[in-house]
Amino acid sequence: AVECGTNGKRSKLYLGRADHAGSTTPGFIDPVKKICTIPWGGAAHEKKVYEILCTPGEFVPCNDTNTLLRATPVGVSEQGEPLYFGRAEMDGKLICGKVQRSHAVCYISHNGKEKARPSFEVFIKS
Repeated sequence: AVECGTNGKRSKLYLGRADHAGSTTPGFIDPVKKICTIPWGGAAHEKKVYEILCTPGEFVPCNDTNTLLRATPVGVSEQGEPLYFGRAEMDGKLICGKVQRSHAVCYISHNGKEKARPSFEVFIKS
């Protein structure tokens, strides 16, 4: 599994995805709670049925659309657009979420809400 941070209590979080409202949306898994948290439609959604990423890779800064062309698609929006794992800083922590190319931001789950972050990294498989 690919680690993507901690939950603040030193428990590791992992990259995962879950189905929601006609999409397959990237997010992060908390194995202690046994849920995948995904950002979608302005809210953070906790899913009990999810998939975990087991493909090695790395996060790289996303400075332009060419970086997104190298990113690894891991989901699909309800409109059929590819989604990618993204990671952005919020309150001093890196939080994983989703990137949708046409929106040019990384959406993360934070305090029960979906937050758009204009500065982010994307996951590229090895």
